[in-house]
Amino acid sequence: MELVPIKIKILLDPVTGDNLYPRFNDIPDQIRKGMDWSKYVMVYGLALHYDRKSGFHQEDVYNADSCCQYMMTCVPEDFAEEAVKMFPDTVSIVDEATFEMFYDRRAHDHEVTEKLDPDLHTILARIQLERDPDAETVPLTAQMKEERRKCLDPNCQENPGIRKNLHKTWELFKTTRTIKIRKKEAKP
Repeated sequence: MELVPIKIKILLDPVTGDNLYPRFNDIPDQIRKGMDWSKYVMVYGLALHYDRKSGFHQEDVYNADSCCQYMMTCVPEDFAEEAVKMFPDTVSIVDEATFEMFYDRRAHDHEVTEKLDPDLHTILARIQLERDPDAETVPLTAQMKEERRKCLDPNCQENPGIRKNLHKTWELFKTTRTIKIRKKEAKP
């Protein structure tokens, strides 16, 4: 299924201070498959990616309006087209390059490049113990050495230890699932 990147403007209610999302549940049930929009985006889209650098009392060059925040997601084409039609002031279709810039520099820039598994301290302590000439340890087999190497290799995702954060950038995230983005021009 092809997905379409959309940019969503979330307003701030001046009275209650609540976030005012577009009323996506007003999109027809047959498009949302009868689901609440937030669940639909998680099941059929690519979750919600919020701007973590501006919005709601924070301003910068990207977003000079302190009374709103932006988020982006990718959704099936019928949902995207209907959202733009129903909420033209707060929803727009963007191209993949714009989505990638937002994903990398606005929504996930704060994330670490590598994730350290909680088991890493145990693994490192065991390696240190194995290097101690006075410690009574079992001799390492080739398989044990290979497992240790994999634990310290961030590109090896199947073992506990150090792992590359595959959600840090759009390019890495795309490797975690089969994603096809529609190749059309952005629509305001």
